[in-house]
Amino acid sequence: MSYKELAFGDLQIDPKNRRQYRGIADLGRSIGSEGLIQPLRVRYSTAGEKRYTVTAGNRRLKAIEWLRDQAALDGKKKPFATVPCIVDEDVSAARVRSMRTAENTAREDKAPFEIGAEFLEAQRGGKSQEEIARSAAKSQAYVSKCIAVAKNLKPETIRLLRKARAETSISVCLILAKEPDRAKQLALAEKILSPQHRQKRKGTASPSSRARRVLEKLDRYRISDSARSAVRAVLEYVMGQSAELSL
Repeated sequence: MSYKELAFGDLQIDPKNRRQYRGIADLGRSIGSEGLIQPLRVRYSTAGEKRYTVTAGNRRLKAIEWLRDQAALDGKKKPFATVPCIVDEDVSAARVRSMRTAENTAREDKAPFEIGAEFLEAQRGGKSQEEIARSAAKSQAYVSKCIAVAKNLKPETIRLLRKARAETSISVCLILAKEPDRAKQLALAEKILSPQHRQKRKGTASPSSRARRVLEKLDRYRISDSARSAVRAVLEYVMGQSAELSL
């Protein structure tokens, strides 16, 4: 593993990373003003025309590409002719999946069904849920729930959630995933996303919302990993129970 400044033209998005990237313009503006704080992780390419494939930081590479395109449109010199990178000279496919899962899970705008798809890919690659939880710094219960969501949400429901761009919690996704009928699941999602239902939930400081606020700040507390995992499991349970009652 070594640090290098690599030419932008030598870098490519991981072909196996088939996600839709959101918030690229905002991230691009942030990188443009603050710089690239964290180097990309790359490996030598085994497919494609580029020399290096990004294993962790594909979204940042897309943001840099957006910055360069904007500069070209404005008639300015393109920034980031070279990009700071950590090069993994010898990295297995399993290790690539692990790094990609950890990076993607840390993103705040990632939907539970998208996180679950990453976990499911890692599981199919031979990792246990316990191993996935360690690499993603999440509880095993959270990993299990996200995988259940990824397996059971219907494509129509996922398209609706993406189109609505709603901040859908893991608890709500689990409720939807428990409905096996395709039409009923979609109807339930439409109900949850309706303005009336969202306003009703917004106006009530439910145990779920309070638990979620604590969960978001949990990593700031100086407690042991075992205590943090136990607290996380309790908060996720509260969120799940509260979400079921609200329906």
